[in-house]
Amino acid sequence: MTVQPTPRSGRERARSTPPRPLTLQEVAQQCLDNANDTDNVVQEATTAMVAVVSNNDVLFRALFTPEQVRQNCYTIVRALVRSQRDELWSTPQPSDEAARAALDSHAGITMRRLMDFRLWNGKPLGEATKAEVLAAAQRWIKQGSSMIGTGRWLELVGNACPDTGVVRDRLNEQDLLRFRAQIDNPTPPRGRRGRRRS
Repeated sequence: MTVQPTPRSGRERARSTPPRPLTLQEVAQQCLDNANDTDNVVQEATTAMVAVVSNNDVLFRALFTPEQVRQNCYTIVRALVRSQRDELWSTPQPSDEAARAALDSHAGITMRRLMDFRLWNGKPLGEATKAEVLAAAQRWIKQGSSMIGTGRWLELVGNACPDTGVVRDRLNEQDLLRFRAQIDNPTPPRGRRGRRRS
């Protein structure tokens, strides 16, 4: 795909000054305008823009402003933290005493896994304060139904901690597993049964 500068008036074309280079935003707009795939215009425009930028040194270097480099680095680090968090959260947890005993035998490797769960700020749970844990819990709960369980788990963890110190000072991995089990297998509320109407 060839991206052309915006046409100029006849008088401007007659001058000998070279046309100014397109900005990244202008290239992006032209790529969007030329995209035909109505199902995924953004993807098509992105592919076209990558081709244009890859062959243009000025545009390529423009992608590496300090803020864009920072954003790219942030995206990579955030993706890594999410991946690690998802791996920890989806690790099967023991459901009976035999499994817990097996887990205990691997204390150096497995037992600290939930302590390593990373909060939104990237801090491992075991190093977080009560305030940080409860703030992370509220953030997860507000994200939507798929994250409410994680948020509720963090609420249990945070509420079990004193106001000072960090999580690992007050809780161990078994405490975290117990809280996780409460979230994964909630006990139905006990209450009085209503009388049948006749």
